[in-house]
Amino acid sequence: MGNGVLDMPEFTIVIATHQRAQLLRRAIVSCVSQSFSDVQVVVVSDVVDLPTFEVCSELLRPGDVFVQHRGKRGPASSRNIGQQLAQGRSLIFLDDDDEFEPGFLDQVVRYR
Repeated sequence: MGNGVLDMPEFTIVIATHQRAQLLRRAIVSCVSQSFSDVQVVVVSDVVDLPTFEVCSELLRPGDVFVQHRGKRGPASSRNIGQQLAQGRSLIFLDDDDEFEPGFLDQVVRYR
Protein backbone atom coordinates (compact mmCIF):
# COMPACT_ATOMS: atom_id res chain seq x y z
CA MET A 1 0.00 0.00 0.00
CA GLY A 2 1.38 3.39 -1.00
CA ASN A 3 1.63 6.52 1.07
CA GLY A 4 -0.48 8.58 -1.33
CA VAL A 5 2.43 10.58 -2.72
CA LEU A 6 3.94 7.71 -4.69
CA ASP A 7 0.53 6.69 -6.04
CA MET A 8 -0.19 10.18 -7.34
CA PRO A 9 -0.52 10.31 -11.14
CA GLU A 10 1.82 12.61 -13.01
CA PHE A 11 -1.04 14.45 -14.72
CA THR A 12 -4.70 15.08 -14.14
CA ILE A 13 -6.58 16.11 -17.25
CA VAL A 14 -9.82 17.98 -16.49
CA ILE A 15 -12.49 18.02 -19.18
CA ALA A 16 -15.54 20.24 -18.67
CA THR A 17 -18.49 19.23 -20.83
CA HIS A 18 -22.08 20.14 -21.62
CA GLN A 19 -24.21 17.73 -23.67
CA ARG A 20 -21.60 16.98 -26.33
CA ALA A 21 -21.10 13.25 -25.88
CA GLN A 22 -19.62 12.55 -29.33
CA LEU A 23 -17.04 15.32 -29.00
CA LEU A 24 -16.33 14.22 -25.43
CA ARG A 25 -15.71 10.68 -26.68
CA ARG A 26 -12.95 11.95 -28.97
CA ALA A 27 -11.40 14.04 -26.17
CA ILE A 28 -11.35 11.14 -23.68
CA VAL A 29 -9.96 8.70 -26.23
CA SER A 30 -7.12 11.14 -26.95
CA CYS A 31 -6.28 11.15 -23.22
CA VAL A 32 -6.51 7.45 -22.43
CA SER A 33 -4.67 6.36 -25.58
CA GLN A 34 -1.53 8.38 -24.87
CA SER A 35 1.66 6.32 -24.67
CA PHE A 36 2.44 8.17 -21.42
CA SER A 37 -0.20 6.58 -19.25
CA ASP A 38 0.42 7.99 -15.75
CA VAL A 39 -2.72 10.09 -16.12
CA GLN A 40 -5.99 10.63 -14.29
CA VAL A 41 -8.92 11.95 -16.32
CA VAL A 42 -11.61 13.99 -14.57
CA VAL A 43 -14.77 14.73 -16.57
CA VAL A 44 -17.23 17.24 -15.15
CA SER A 45 -20.62 17.66 -16.79
CA ASP A 46 -22.70 20.66 -15.77
CA VAL A 47 -25.92 18.85 -16.57
CA VAL A 48 -27.26 15.34 -15.99
CA ASP A 49 -27.06 13.81 -19.45
CA LEU A 50 -27.45 10.11 -20.32
CA PRO A 51 -25.27 10.11 -23.48
CA THR A 52 -22.42 11.78 -21.54
CA PHE A 53 -22.82 9.24 -18.74
CA GLU A 54 -22.67 6.37 -21.24
CA VAL A 55 -19.48 7.68 -22.90
CA CYS A 56 -17.78 8.13 -19.53
CA SER A 57 -18.91 4.71 -18.30
CA GLU A 58 -17.43 3.12 -21.40
CA LEU A 59 -14.11 4.98 -21.59
CA LEU A 60 -13.01 6.07 -18.13
CA ARG A 61 -10.74 3.76 -16.18
CA PRO A 62 -10.31 3.00 -12.48
CA GLY A 63 -8.88 6.13 -10.87
CA ASP A 64 -10.59 8.43 -13.36
CA VAL A 65 -13.53 10.53 -12.15
CA PHE A 66 -16.88 11.49 -13.67
CA VAL A 67 -19.11 14.07 -12.01
CA GLN A 68 -22.50 15.36 -13.09
CA HIS A 69 -23.42 18.45 -11.14
CA ARG A 70 -26.36 20.76 -11.02
CA GLY A 71 -26.04 24.38 -10.22
CA LYS A 72 -24.12 27.08 -12.01
CA ARG A 73 -23.57 25.98 -15.59
CA GLY A 74 -20.55 26.75 -17.64
CA PRO A 75 -16.99 25.61 -18.07
CA ALA A 76 -15.50 27.77 -15.30
CA SER A 77 -17.59 26.15 -12.57
CA SER A 78 -16.94 22.67 -13.98
CA ARG A 79 -13.19 23.30 -14.23
CA ASN A 80 -13.12 24.46 -10.63
CA ILE A 81 -14.83 21.25 -9.52
CA GLY A 82 -12.41 19.21 -11.63
CA GLN A 83 -9.44 20.99 -10.13
CA GLN A 84 -10.68 20.17 -6.62
CA LEU A 85 -10.92 16.48 -7.56
CA ALA A 86 -7.54 16.32 -9.29
CA GLN A 87 -4.94 14.00 -7.78
CA GLY A 88 -2.11 14.52 -10.26
CA ARG A 89 1.13 16.38 -9.73
CA SER A 90 0.30 18.61 -12.71
CA LEU A 91 -3.05 19.79 -14.01
CA ILE A 92 -4.06 20.10 -17.66
CA PHE A 93 -7.38 21.40 -18.92
CA LEU A 94 -8.81 20.02 -22.15
CA ASP A 95 -11.98 21.31 -23.79
CA ASP A 96 -14.55 18.66 -24.68
CA ASP A 97 -14.33 19.64 -28.34
CA ASP A 98 -10.55 19.29 -28.49
CA GLU A 99 -8.11 16.40 -28.41
CA PHE A 100 -4.45 15.63 -27.78
CA GLU A 101 -2.22 14.45 -30.60
CA PRO A 102 -0.61 11.03 -30.04
CA GLY A 103 2.57 11.49 -28.00
CA PHE A 104 1.52 14.87 -26.61
CA LEU A 105 2.14 13.95 -22.98
CA ASP A 106 5.53 12.42 -23.83
CA GLN A 107 6.50 15.82 -25.22
CA VAL A 108 5.23 17.65 -22.14
CA VAL A 109 7.27 15.39 -19.87
CA ARG A 110 10.36 15.71 -22.05
CA TYR A 111 10.37 19.52 -21.99
CA ARG A 112 9.34 20.08 -18.42
